[in-house]
Amino acid sequence: MRAVVLLTVGLALSSCAGAKVDDNPPAEWRSSTRVYRASETPRGARVLGQIAATSCKSKPWDPEPTDEDATRQLQVDSRGMGGNAVGNVTCGIGNALATNCLSSIVCRGTAIQLNER
Repeated sequence: MRAVVLLTVGLALSSCAGAKVDDNPPAEWRSSTRVYRASETPRGARVLGQIAATSCKSKPWDPEPTDEDATRQLQVDSRGMGGNAVGNVTCGIGNALATNCLSSIVCRGTAIQLNER
């Protein structure tokens, strides 16, 4: 019986610890991977795919979720797809049940490759 209780508690706690994207990508990634809000996205960029990222407060003592954290994750995802920018970025409050967080912010965007001149 004790093993069942420990297993249940362990599973419950592990469900809050989803895969974490590198919070601190190299500085050159952040400075060279530009971010454009929906109204600012340059024309002529090559679209690599849609991306989404969540900033999550999973425990009461965690910091509050921020647009900046989720946007930083979008930059890492875009870079991983071969992009050098993120376009059409929009952020909003996440669904706590869907994200398994106490509170969350979800940002969505498009990984893009801008022509370097």
